[in-house]
Amino acid sequence: MENKEEENNKEYEQRRNFYRIYRQLPIQFEFADVEDPERQHGVTQNISASGMLFDHDYFLDINSNIKISIEIEETTIQAVATVIDRIELPKSAKNKYRYRINFKKISPRYQDFIVEYVWKQQLDESKNQFYAKYGDGLKNS
Repeated sequence: MENKEEENNKEYEQRRNFYRIYRQLPIQFEFADVEDPERQHGVTQNISASGMLFDHDYFLDINSNIKISIEIEETTIQAVATVIDRIELPKSAKNKYRYRINFKKISPRYQDFIVEYVWKQQLDESKNQFYAKYGDGLKNS
């Protein structure tokens, strides 16, 4: 049986298999293991094809599973995710907690959609930084 450090290293490696971007995207979630769950609304802080970070007032246990829906460019991505980390935010923050979740069940089509979305966003950011530094005159060259 693997020790806890080996498990954490594998989890870290897995989380870094996909690039992430910092975007605020609308989400909805509910407990996956509850018969008639109450739907919660929130906003992401970052997203990758393996998971996301989001803030919320609702208390979620570590290792709890949630059903999540994310709106990206008029597409609703649905997945089941596991809460892997929770930190309490300062009292001055808008929400009480910040959660890191990993997608546990997500269709390859949705995962590919997120990969493409992240890639396009990174490309756009790089272009904007380049043109801000070297000027817009190069756009038409």
